[in-house]
This record gives sequence, C-alpha cells and structure tokens, in this order.
Amino acid sequence: MRLTIISVSEPNKYPQIFRKISHLSNLTLPVLASITPPNINIQLIDESIYLKKPNYNKLKTDLAALSVRTSCADRAYAISDLLRDRGIKTVLGGIHPTVLPDESKKHADAVVIGEAETVWQQVCQDFQNDTLKPFYKGENSPDLRNLPNPKRHLLRFPNRALLNFPTIQTGRGCPHNCTFCSVKKVYGGTYRKRPVEDIIQELRLIWNSKPFYSKMLSSMQDWLLFFLDDNLFANSQYAKELLIRLRPFKKKWYSQAPISVAKDNELLKLAKQSGCLLLSIGFESVVQDSISSVNKTLNKTDFYYDAVKKIHDAGISVAASFVLGFDGDDASVFEKTLRFAIDSGVDLASFHILTPYPGTPFFNQIIKENRLLEPYGKWQKFDTQHVVFKPKKMNPDELQEGYNWLWREFTSLRSIRQRGRLTPNALFFWPVNMFHNALITSSLVKIR
Repeated sequence: MRLTIISVSEPNKYPQIFRKISHLSNLTLPVLASITPPNINIQLIDESIYLKKPNYNKLKTDLAALSVRTSCADRAYAISDLLRDRGIKTVLGGIHPTVLPDESKKHADAVVIGEAETVWQQVCQDFQNDTLKPFYKGENSPDLRNLPNPKRHLLRFPNRALLNFPTIQTGRGCPHNCTFCSVKKVYGGTYRKRPVEDIIQELRLIWNSKPFYSKMLSSMQDWLLFFLDDNLFANSQYAKELLIRLRPFKKKWYSQAPISVAKDNELLKLAKQSGCLLLSIGFESVVQDSISSVNKTLNKTDFYYDAVKKIHDAGISVAASFVLGFDGDDASVFEKTLRFAIDSGVDLASFHILTPYPGTPFFNQIIKENRLLEPYGKWQKFDTQHVVFKPKKMNPDELQEGYNWLWREFTSLRSIRQRGRLTPNALFFWPVNMFHNALITSSLVKIR
C-alpha cells in the first residue's frame, strides 16, 4: 500500500522563492508518518517548500491524507476532488476539518476529527480492508507520553528550503479562552505536557542525525530550534525543568510566550542560559478595551513597555504579534500600534487582520450579526492578511489599508534604525530586519 501525506500550502503575499530560502520544518507530516503501520510505504509532500506545486495528475498513490487549515481549505478540496476523480481515496484532517467535518466530507472519503494519534492506525486498517468510515474521532485526547519520534528524515529531499529549521512540540492545549482563537476547540482547554525526558531524547535524535547536505549547511540548519507550542510557559515549573535540561545542547531556540513571562526573572534567566534567542509575544492590541473584549485576560497594556524592557534586559529579543480590527479599534489603532512597536524597540513584529475562524466564539458572533463579507464556504482569504468581515468602528478598506501601511512603516529603514538602538542581539537584529525591509519593498511582494 502507498500512502501520501500532504500539507497543503496556504495563500501568502510572499512569493515561494522566499520560502525556498528559509522554512520551519513541518511537524504534522512526520508525526503522522510515525504512527502509520510499518507495512505501508509513505511519501510526504510539504507544498510550502516547492517552487512549483506538485503535479497531482501524475501522483501515484493508493491513499492521500491532506492536512488542512482554513485558509488553504479551498485548495485542499480541489486537490482532494482531483485525486478522487482519478480513483484515489482521500482523508482530510487538521483544524478546518475538525471544526467543519460535514463540509469537509463533501470532498473526501473520510474525515479525521481532532488529534489523529488515537484513530490513525484504524483509518489505515479500514482502508486496507475496504471498510473506510466517513468520520473518525478519538474519544479521548492522546497520551503524550512515549510518543514515537517524528519521521523527519522523510522530508529530507533536495527540493526543500535551503535553511530548514527543526521544530518540536512539548505539549498541546491552552487554558485560556480568547474568543478569536481555535486552539482550545481543537486541543482542549488544559495544557497537556510531554515528559521532559521524552523531549530531550527527541532533541538528541534531531541534532545527532546524519546530515543530508554538506556538513557546513547542516550546521547552519541546526543552530536554531523552534518550539511549536502555543504556550511553552503555561506551567512555569515544567518550563524551568526543561530549560535546565536544554543547557548542555548549547543551541539557540525560540518560541511563543505569554506576556506574563516578563514578570518571572528566574524563568527569563534560565531561558537565556538555555539558548533562548527570541520570544514571540502576543500583545494582540495596544487598546485595552479591545484586549478585554476578546477575553485576553493576561494582557494589560500599561505593562507592555516594561515587558519588552525586562525581556531585553535578560538578553532575549522580542517578536511582537498584533491583531487589528477588534470591535474596540478605530482608525487610530494603526498609528498607536506603530508608535509602541518602534518606541519599545521590539526586534520583530507581525501584524494580522482579525479573522473569524470557524469554531471560535468570534466567528459565531460575526455570523449572528451578519457581518461576514466573504460567501460562507469560500475560505481562501481567511489568512489574517485580508478583511473578511465588517469592522465596527471603521470600514473594511480602512482596515486593509491600515494593515498594509503598518507593514511598510515598521519594516522601513527609519524604524529599523530606531529599534536597532535597543536590541540586545545586534548580530541577529540587523540582518533579519534588513531582509524584511527588502522583502516588503520588493516588487515581488504584493501589498494591496
């Protein structure tokens, strides 16, 4: 039996050539491969690292499993329909099929709802017995102890990104209830941790594996690790134990973190000692009313400047994430956000247009209030780069134009010079920011 596992790429304003240069390793595909029965021949396709999309008219496989996010759902459905027309069975899984299984089933032979670990082997067995069921849903969240190691080697082929940084996950779930986030819907409202020893063993395998490229290029790829967790620091004692165990590796890493990490000096010190280069903080908004309206209870805007300074003082860079278009936002939010981002000296920033993802309370609100701009079931623009709903205190064009303006202003040379005076990691800050400036000002990048 031949199985092809596909991660469908989502629309992006950046051309694929930039993803060819640097890419975070996909973890979903090698994880699914690791729990596939050993008698099955597996091929992995991560669309985001190809300059040209694979030709699915020529794909030779018996079963195709597609991992689907909302913004790439339209493309995933088209691929699945094409493969089914060719007589190939398909299975859809991931965030979007989990929250909209009936819609997804129209384009697939089977749909996996939620985490795959407890049902995937049954899916494979049923396919081999020609008894594939329409839906598979695990009754309980999978035990994260003693998980098999992801088969990352199956993604090591010549046509991948030049720098393909490894990723790892220490836990799943989130205890918070932000109304615009789908993590709780998919992974549950508690943070489930993997044993620290399991993570250390997996890291040894990542960094001791045989290099695919030359020794020099392999070393470049291995110097930085990304923890995929939505909240690596949800349990501070657990995080501290892990950070102490990371020290001997002498590697650099980065991850997402809540703003509350800035209040724990011991945790910041251990993070730095363990090799933390960068923390991505979800500031979300500089408008407190907007923060409160989406139940982001940890965030207090009057602590924002101090938070950046405390993290910088620990020697760690800050990547700030902002969401634009909350019901409390008017057109002044763009200038306020830019002012904070520059004056605080955040090293990097990402800006996102508030997007009502299916399965979230915010989506339900938008539907109830008849504020959705896109036809229901057309998901391509649900990528945090396009306005897909009617904001309350500005019109859609104002939100779109303000978002585009923020990207240009933040990545401008003037902004880089000002923020560069405050960075704790100049050797990291300057090349990354100059690359972002070139990226945003390039004619290849389409800013509407």
